[in-house]
Amino acid sequence: MSYCNLIELLQQRAESTPNRLAYSFLIDGEIGREIPIDYKTLAQRAQAIAAELQKKSTNWGSGFTALSTRN
Repeated sequence: MSYCNLIELLQQRAESTPNRLAYSFLIDGEIGREIPIDYKTLAQRAQAIAAELQKKSTNWGSGFTALSTRN
C-alpha cells in the first residue's frame, strides 16, 4: 500500500491496528524501563500537537500545512 505522507500512514495504522505497539521510549536509555506507545495514542498525540501548532501559526503562513488535522 502506498501513502502520500506520514500522516496518512499513521492514520491508517491507528484505524487498522490501534493497539499495536508503535514505539517504546526508553526511560534514561534503559531497557526494561520504557514507555510503550500504541498507534492510537500516537495518532491522538500527533493530532493534538498539530492542532496547537495551527492555533499558534496563524501568522507563519503555510509552513505547517503538512501537519493539518482532518475532519
